Amino acid sequence: MDAVLRQTAFLGFWHELRFWWAPGMVLGLLLGAVGSRIGRPGLTGLLAGLTIPIGAAVEAALLPHYPAGSAAGAALDWARQAMWAAAGTAAVVVLIRAAVVSPRPAAAPPAAARIPAAGSRGRDPVRVPGRRR
Repeated sequence: MDAVLRQTAFLGFWHELRFWWAPGMVLGLLLGAVGSRIGRPGLTGLLAGLTIPIGAAVEAALLPHYPAGSAAGAALDWARQAMWAAAGTAAVVVLIRAAVVSPRPAAAPPAAARIPAAGSRGRDPVRVPGRRR
């Protein structure tokens, strides 16, 4: 997207791409692992859900500060405020969801893991509709 916005050749950014590909792979894997835990109940799901809003708030806090009155400073201030608002809204939604939604009940173990009842000769005692015995 930078090449389009700056109206330069894409290969002009090759040095930046070479620098950022390794951190992008590592952080992408870590964020994917954290993201897979979002729907879980308890503290794990709560912390996973707050990862992105906290990251956005930290990024907004670390953005460079330009002199007051400059065009870049005004645009950056607007972007910083929008990021803070979005991060705060997302954090509130995650916290409300964690407080309101009850934890999911544990799933039943698969049929292969169940111990057969005495006298059942290893057959599954539960009848499945549509399946003939």
